[in-house]
Formats: sequence, C-alpha cells, structure tokens
Amino acid sequence: MILTTTPLLQGYSINEYLGLVSGETVLRVTLNEAFSAIGQALSGQRRFGHLEEAMRSARQEATALMIEHARKIGAEGIVGVHIDSEVFEGVFAMTVYGTAVRFETTPPPE
Repeated sequence: MILTTTPLLQGYSINEYLGLVSGETVLRVTLNEAFSAIGQALSGQRRFGHLEEAMRSARQEATALMIEHARKIGAEGIVGVHIDSEVFEGVFAMTVYGTAVRFETTPPPE
C-alpha cells in the first residue's frame, strides 16, 4: 500500500478514486499524566517520553486502521493523507484520513 500526503503519485497514473478512508484512535490521558507534562514543560523540558510514545502509537494504530479500510475496498494506495489530533476532557483523539485510489505505473516518456 502506497501512502502519500500529496494528491498525486509520481510515476503512477491514478485510474480510480474509491473515496475517503480513515482510521481513528482514542487515548485517555490521566490527570496525573497531564500535570506531570505541565510540570515538565514549566521546568523547561522539551521532551515528554511516555506521552510522545503514546501519541506515536496512536498515530500508527490509526494509520493501520485506515490502510485496513482501504484494502477492504480494493485500494492500492492512499493519496492526500492527513493527520488530525484533538484533546478534550482527558481524551486524546487521533484521526488519519485520505483518498483511496487504484493506479497503474506510468511508462517513462520516450
């Protein structure tokens, strides 16, 4: 499965647009984790290991779910991939979405 943030696939000709595909994950952030991150930020720390790892894991899971959705409808690739995240009331939501496509290799110019 080819993924790209661009609307086109260089070297390929898109034959069919199959529609929007997405994957979503939700993480719960405890009050203790939130206060810990705030404290670390206020003390000048720029990296938050466990929260960064949780976000990375959420992004990977959401991407895998999007790819699974695309495969179910016969896609060979996903173009225009976007990643959105939102935090509300102790919950972190990650959404990955794009347009599922079928394509063929474009022959080089003669």
